[in-house]
Amino acid sequence: AVGSENIPTLFRARGFPELQRKLKELMLAQKWNSWLDFSVNKRPKSKSASSTKCPLWDLQIHVTTSKSKLMHTKAVEERVRQTMGEVLGVDLVEEDTSNTPNDKAKATEQQRPIVRILVRIERDLVQLSLDVSSSCKAIPMHMRGYRLNPHKAPLREDLAFALLMAGGLEPCWDLNPQKALLGGDFERIDEVDTLAISAEPILQLFDPCCGSGTIAIEGAGMLAGYPPGRKRDAPLQGTKLCDFELWEELKSNAMAASSSNQNILVTANDVDMRAIEATKANAKRA
Repeated sequence: AVGSENIPTLFRARGFPELQRKLKELMLAQKWNSWLDFSVNKRPKSKSASSTKCPLWDLQIHVTTSKSKLMHTKAVEERVRQTMGEVLGVDLVEEDTSNTPNDKAKATEQQRPIVRILVRIERDLVQLSLDVSSSCKAIPMHMRGYRLNPHKAPLREDLAFALLMAGGLEPCWDLNPQKALLGGDFERIDEVDTLAISAEPILQLFDPCCGSGTIAIEGAGMLAGYPPGRKRDAPLQGTKLCDFELWEELKSNAMAASSSNQNILVTANDVDMRAIEATKANAKRA
C-alpha cells in the first residue's frame, strides 16, 4: 500500500458515498497526483490558455470483497475509477473494447504501461495497494517470461523454484554487488558456496517427466546463479517510482556475478515429444 505513518491506508466503508469520500481523502493525502506519470498538452493559441493532462498509462483495477456490504465488485471498480479521475483531473472511464482483429492489433501496438490498483474489502474494511509488478505486459510476479510454450497443465515457475529448494537444491547467488546500488544499511551478505569446478559435467538435476521443462529450467537457473527476474521488464512502469537504468544495472550486475561454473548438467525427458520440443524452446529463451 502507498502511504506514510500519518496516513491510514485502511478505512471502513459501508456504502458507495462513504467509499468515494474516503477514497478521495486518501488519494489527496497520499498525493497520487505527484507519483503518477502524465503528459501535459498546452494550448497557447487559445484565449483560455489551459493545459490538459493525459495519463501515460492504462488503468486496471482488481477488486475482491468478502463479508462486506459492498459486494458488487464491478460497482466498486467503477467508483474507484471515477474517484481517481476526479482527484487526478483526468478521464479514466473504461472504454468498451471490441474483439475485432484490427482493434486487437491496435491495442498490441500501443503497449502503454499498466498501472494496476488492487482493492481489497473484508468485513467493510477497505485497503488499496499498488501492484509493483506493473509493466506494459502486466505479467504476474510468478511468471518469469521465458515459458511461452506451456504445454499441458504447467507448473507455476515460483512453485517449481520452491519445490527445488524444499528438495535441497540451493541457489548459487552472490548478492554483494547489489548492495551499493540499492543503498540502505544492509547486514553483510555472505557469498554462497559454488560447486567445485571439475573436468567433467556433474549431474545435479534430472527430471524424467519434464512437461514444459519448468522444474529443469528453474533448477538450471538456480545452479548457474541466474536471477529469477532476469527476463522481466522494469517494475512500477507508469509511475515516477520506476527507474529503468537502475533495473538494467541490477540485472547486469546479477548476471555478471552468476556462477562461472559451466560444468553443471541438468537433464530433462518426457514420453511426449511435444513436451520435449516445448522444453527446448523454453530453455532456449531462458
